[in-house]
Amino acid sequence: MNRSSETPSSERSSSAEPNKSLANNVQKSSKSGSKSSPSVFHRVFALFKLSFITKYLPSLKLLSFISSIKPSEERLQRLLPLLSALFLTIFSYGIFADLIVFSGPTLVADLADFLGKIKFTLRLQTLHLFWLSYSMFWMVSKRLSPSSTPDGISLAEEHFNDNLAQYFMSLLSQLVMITYLDAQGCLKYVPAVNILFFIGRFTNWLGLPKFKSFGAVINDATQYALLAFNLLKFVEWYKLF
Repeated sequence: MNRSSETPSSERSSSAEPNKSLANNVQKSSKSGSKSSPSVFHRVFALFKLSFITKYLPSLKLLSFISSIKPSEERLQRLLPLLSALFLTIFSYGIFADLIVFSGPTLVADLADFLGKIKFTLRLQTLHLFWLSYSMFWMVSKRLSPSSTPDGISLAEEHFNDNLAQYFMSLLSQLVMITYLDAQGCLKYVPAVNILFFIGRFTNWLGLPKFKSFGAVINDATQYALLAFNLLKFVEWYKLF
């Protein structure tokens, strides 16, 4: 009796197993069939990806090669002034060739008198006042933070003092420069000087403490150019030679 009762259950289990395997095969075949017939979106995306790779693969390889280059700190410190000089050359060419214009909504007629030139120059100091405020906030936060080190506090103080000295030198040089420039020259060169000053101070802060030469070269070159221009115009105006 026990043997006869066990046989139907074993037959049922054996018959159920083929049904499960058959169902699994049907599901796999349905999945493989769905994969074998991609939608229109997938086909378009595949074509776009193929065209993108064939078109931009050489440049992507070049970018990956450039990003894989990791120069040492000493080489990078030597390279940054050269990159800064290259940036200044390209920027200056764009300004002189009128390829880069920062005049904004101001017109030449707005700078017909000296009061208009002063107003235009002072409005461009907004970026520098913002940066001085941020530099002061950074210095104060370093002083008040319990986790700050003496080196970090002295670095923040040095950066703020440097920003302050550079800003007043730049502002005074600009106020002298606009006395020699006409309205067109003021509209062309004063914004460029302020943009360069802001880029120099910002990149100087980014590179602290070892890699600040990029921004330092930009600020020093701009300041020396202003001093040279004012000195030459002063000699011409005063008729020393």
